[in-house]
Formats: sequence, structure tokens, C-alpha cells
Amino acid sequence: MDWKEFISHAYQSSPEDDEWEDAERNPIFYPPASFADIRQLELAMHMELPQLLKELLLTTNGFGEVLVFADGREDISYGTVLLNTKEIEEYTSYFRSSGFDTNIEFKEMVFFATPGVDGIYFSVRKNEETIYAWYPMDRAFQPVSSNLSDFIFDWLSNALEY
Repeated sequence: MDWKEFISHAYQSSPEDDEWEDAERNPIFYPPASFADIRQLELAMHMELPQLLKELLLTTNGFGEVLVFADGREDISYGTVLLNTKEIEEYTSYFRSSGFDTNIEFKEMVFFATPGVDGIYFSVRKNEETIYAWYPMDRAFQPVSSNLSDFIFDWLSNALEY
């Protein structure tokens, strides 16, 4: 899969935002992770990442988004959307050591993305393809998509409910 093309298409599929009707959201891609970065992350997390997440990180080690206005001016960078390998390790380690009680054990989860609202993080569970949202206010994980490609498309095109 060409992840950059797929992600760009997902952004283009997003309905116009009334608040920013003269602007479009665009992805900002970062340099790819190396195989060594992926392996280091997997060793630190004591689990193998799903294949699609590895492929995504090998294409772009995280990505952010920016609003681009009709006159070409870029404004309002939303920063990181998909975390890079170092951030994935950092956030996953933090949550695993947090001591929160929840419906799924943190040691089974890897946190890889955030919508940047309400402390929500998206994660994948060991030996699963299902994508979960972590809701800190409810202290619960809820499944939001059956796989990474559907999750990415639905999330970036504003079709995902979380």
C-alpha cells in the first residue's frame, strides 16, 4: 500500500469544515522509520507490531497536519497525529506504568496516535488488528475500527466516531 497516497486521499475525502471553509487540512509526512527503529520499539514493548503499522512507520515515522488556505498560506499546525517510534515507546511506557485500572491491561496495548482532544489515544492490542480508543475520563478502551487502514481512512476523513 502507498500510505502517503492513501493518507492524502483520506484528507481529501473529508467534508469541508464550516469553521475553515477557505482552508484544507493536509498531512505533513516525516522521514521514515528504519527497520532498526521498529525492532527497538518492538523489543521495548515486548510485542510485535501489526504488519500494517510497521509498513506505515517505514513510510512515514509519524505524521502531522496543517491547514492550507486558498492563498497558499499555511496556518494552524495541528502537530503530530500519528506518533513516531520514540513517541510510541514513550507514551506506551507511560500508560503501562500509570497504575490506572481499566477494562484491558495496559501491558497488552501500544499507543500510536492521538486526535489531540480529551486525552484520547488510539492503540492496538497485542496479537490483534483491532484499533482501540483509550478514554481516560472513563478509564476504558473501546474498539473503534477492525483494522489500521479502515481506521486511518475513517479518522482522517472525519467519518470515525470516537
